[in-house]
Formats: sequence, C-alpha cells, structure tokens
Amino acid sequence: MLTTDEHDYYPAKKVTKVDKIGIGEIQQNRMSLEHLSRACDRFNVSDRAGAAIATGVLKDYAIITDTETRHVIDRSKLRRELTKHREVIRKEELVLFSLVDGVCMLTAGNMQSW
Repeated sequence: MLTTDEHDYYPAKKVTKVDKIGIGEIQQNRMSLEHLSRACDRFNVSDRAGAAIATGVLKDYAIITDTETRHVIDRSKLRRELTKHREVIRKEELVLFSLVDGVCMLTAGNMQSW
C-alpha cells in the first residue's frame, strides 16, 4: 500500500494540444484523489455528491476562482479514482487471502487444516 507522502499533491501538468485554430496550451488536472475516493467509498457518498463537496471546499480555500478553474473535480474523475481505489483494495485482499488459504481455519472452536 502506498504511503500518504507519495500522494500529497500532484500539480496540474501543462499539455500542449493541437486544435483546428492552431497550437494551444491547455492545463489538465492530473492530481490523485485517493483520499477523497476512500472517504466517499467509506461513507457511501455518490460520485456527484462527492465531486460537489470537494469542489465546494476548493472554492472555500480559493483554489478555484472565476479565472482559475483547472482544479475543478468532476464526477467522472472521482468515479475513475473510485474504480482505481477499489481495484487496489481487491488486489490487497486477494494477497491477504492467498496467504491465509491453505494454512488453517478456525471453525466452532476446532482447528481444521485445508
């Protein structure tokens, strides 16, 4: 599992894209939302509600303003992070259960080997 130091903050990256008019520089939000997705998953908050709450907090801290909107969190980004987070948990559980599988199982006070 990754530590919190590895997921503190990833600044938005500048990506140059070619459009019909010419070459333009577009800011993209590439921050990891692991902690937000875990909190939404823990309290069973929907994608839309989680994105609205997170964006509201960013507005309160003046990270999102009328001119600076690249850090807005939409429900699609949160849904992708939730899927990624659930996949990590699933893999961790598979490793844990594979270590337990075949060792022993306690049932009704009796130890049974498998």
